[in-house]
Amino acid sequence: MAPFRKKHEALNGIRVLPASRPEPLAVLDIGESKIACLIVRPEGVRREDQVLRIAGQGHQCSRGIRGGVVVDMDAAESAIRAAVDKAERMAGQTLSQVRLCLNAGNISSHHLSVDIDIGGHEVTDRDLMRAYHAAIAQFPTPGRSLLHALPTNYAVDGRGGVYDPRGMFAERLSIDLHLMTVPTVGLKNLRHVVERCHLDVAGITASPYAAGLSALTADEKKLGAVCVDLGGGTTGLSVFRDGTVQYADTIAVGSHHITNDIARGLSTPLAVAERLKTMKGAAVIGPRDDYEQIEFPQLGEGHNPAQNQVQSPKIYLNRIIGPRIEETLEMVAARLTAAGYTPAQCPRVVLVGGGSQLPGVREVATRILGRQTRLGRPMRLIGLIDGAEGPGFASATGGLMHGCFGPQDAVTTAGVFSQDPTRKREMPHAHLPVMKRAMAWVMENF
Repeated sequence: MAPFRKKHEALNGIRVLPASRPEPLAVLDIGESKIACLIVRPEGVRREDQVLRIAGQGHQCSRGIRGGVVVDMDAAESAIRAAVDKAERMAGQTLSQVRLCLNAGNISSHHLSVDIDIGGHEVTDRDLMRAYHAAIAQFPTPGRSLLHALPTNYAVDGRGGVYDPRGMFAERLSIDLHLMTVPTVGLKNLRHVVERCHLDVAGITASPYAAGLSALTADEKKLGAVCVDLGGGTTGLSVFRDGTVQYADTIAVGSHHITNDIARGLSTPLAVAERLKTMKGAAVIGPRDDYEQIEFPQLGEGHNPAQNQVQSPKIYLNRIIGPRIEETLEMVAARLTAAGYTPAQCPRVVLVGGGSQLPGVREVATRILGRQTRLGRPMRLIGLIDGAEGPGFASATGGLMHGCFGPQDAVTTAGVFSQDPTRKREMPHAHLPVMKRAMAWVMENF
């Protein structure tokens, strides 16, 4: 569904960035391989063609994060501070709040439908809010927090495909909602480590969702496409149809598992295994792999690895990488099949993430997923440097897109921590004087 426009955008807790707002919008992508921070100023937002000009960026090797979960508070805090400091220095501004891209390995999608009586009256914002809250109230999520609540379809008196029902007269209104939830405890830990860096969390975008917003074209989102984000610790997938995200999921397997396989299989240090994967590795076996030799040190072979190099045919390296890539993509195919999305419904696959840059991944994905496949990268962005224009930054740039242009969630999630009973809920219209606040309450409830 299309995002709410103009005055109706206030229905969402994560608001579109106004052109007159002086504060910059910053996104922090906390992954297992890297932590990236991107900053855009209000004057860098071009709404007519939805293009962003990046004012500052910084990235740092990730520490203290595993599978999208904080495992070492001090190490994670240090890495976040380093990435944010680089972005602030480049932009020449100090941040007070950031949006997060969540790479957790247990994002879940849920679909709800609700049908309410309108009584022949005009559909108003109040009717929509009543329907949204009725739908969410019927969905118990013990131990999980609501991350996104997105309308996927409206139907007026049984006629579906309505773009926006407000202003239409109807007897009954039906709404389909797509909810994304994450474990509350992991979310609290992530929020806590960010707040230890003296930053407030302005909102959170699920990383698979953000990657799709950044890398998919408008036609792909409309006709049906799958975005697969091959990250360091997790593999995310999102399905877009009819212009909106219909499904999102994460698998707790990423390119770091390939690095571990190489280190074990070749008995070499992890740093060397990562370099071999990046510089020499491929997801398919080439015609010369039997003859081309690679050199690497063995584990524990003294303090001068350069004097303890061993040689091995490159085919041994790719025989380790290929099966792990195939296994990961087979898990993606199984998740899509279980969710009911066939190649006919979603005929395109777009690969992003650092793992997608390995030679041969596109061919393997085409074979296993049975769909046309292309390599994606961030679009509609100006000013990216230092390799940040590559597919590894799709989720971070997608978080910027979501914060600036939407689409908007159906209801506010109180900063995505609505299920935290210790957190105070922000009162609506709190910024207005007392009398205007009272009048607004009367208009909304009577």
